[in-house]
Amino acid sequence: MSRYKDFPPGWNHILVPTASRTTAHIGLAMYTPCRWKGELSQNIAWAGVRMFGPGVLPGRTVSWDPPEPRDRWERLMRRI
Repeated sequence: MSRYKDFPPGWNHILVPTASRTTAHIGLAMYTPCRWKGELSQNIAWAGVRMFGPGVLPGRTVSWDPPEPRDRWERLMRRI
């Protein structure tokens, strides 16, 4: 079970991993805003994670479990 934060908060769009700064940056890179306000919020979030870690992202932390049984999910991930 991993811990994530929803980005942008409340949209249920992208789950950003909170395990480390690196994984949070990878998650934030998945967000592709098309308006300047979205780009600004992404840049602010990126800088905040760089300076303070993923805990700075707004919203509550949620857990995520794979949709398949754990052993089947791990076999699938090894094949990728």
